[in-house]
Amino acid sequence: MDETTGATRRTASYRIANEQDVDALVELVNAAYRPTTAAAGWTHEAALIDGPRITSSQVAATLQAPDTVLLVAEIDGGVAGCIEVRKDGGAAYIGTLAVAPSMQDRGLGKALLNEAEQFAVRRWNLDTAVMFVLSARHELIDFYLRRGYTRTGERSGYPFDAGVGRPRDETLIIETLTRNIARD
Repeated sequence: MDETTGATRRTASYRIANEQDVDALVELVNAAYRPTTAAAGWTHEAALIDGPRITSSQVAATLQAPDTVLLVAEIDGGVAGCIEVRKDGGAAYIGTLAVAPSMQDRGLGKALLNEAEQFAVRRWNLDTAVMFVLSARHELIDFYLRRGYTRTGERSGYPFDAGVGRPRDETLIIETLTRNIARD
């Protein structure tokens, strides 16, 4: 599961997260989604949502959930990125794609997404990936569209009770994207 990650010219190794990763994953995801420093990458949503994106208890619960894995990308021995893959019926639900701000724009996010899709095909023989994205994140939706995802037209309100932060605009909408990931 090793893969060169774009301009970094370093090798990322991929593995399934474990309990020892909880603190590093909380730090990574919150730095990527809700940074508090000037070192924020392009993918953050701090202008849209207040509060942490994830907590230690949420990561621990994800690690224990059936048919769910958090894949970790390590570079030079450190956690550089992660992505969640969950089997639900005949689809792989993909989310929590996070890349350390210092590692963004180097191909690691694309590589993690590809790894998650391949994992879903290998592990569960699934042929469809589904993800939920904030509709206000146009550049992020465009990123996924360039990766072959399509808009389904399904929209839902922000999940206020999910413990993933509080939107500054309470009319914030979640959009559903999907992609056929079946092997050719």
